[in-house]
Amino acid sequence: MPYFQSEGLYLSHGDDPYSQDAVAAPVGLLLIDKRQYDAWFPADNPVFAESNVGRRTSQLALQYPGAPWILTRYCDDMKAGRGHAASRVYTETFDHYFTLPKWRLRVCGRSYRAWPSVPTEPACDIYSVAGL
Repeated sequence: MPYFQSEGLYLSHGDDPYSQDAVAAPVGLLLIDKRQYDAWFPADNPVFAESNVGRRTSQLALQYPGAPWILTRYCDDMKAGRGHAASRVYTETFDHYFTLPKWRLRVCGRSYRAWPSVPTEPACDIYSVAGL
């Protein structure tokens, strides 16, 4: 993993700065400290370490939703009537890092199921027309 020796900070993946997952997050939050690095990438457990590659951008996508794919999948979930466990937003990205009880996606400061409240709201229409 990339390590910034003068800062004592790491990235969870070399492509983190280019990830569209965390597009709404402040760039400085991509960096993780040594404590977090050691927890995610233990030298004695390479399988667990490999499962955490790129984890930081998914964490930030939960804290700072804004990536077009989140809204696109969210709108698709709403239109299909999918609940949390079956949602594309959860099953196609976040279930790799988070168990369902710990998964808390916030969109525009409201809970995942509260925004947009119906699949015909303008936000879903805009993304459908744009082909996102």
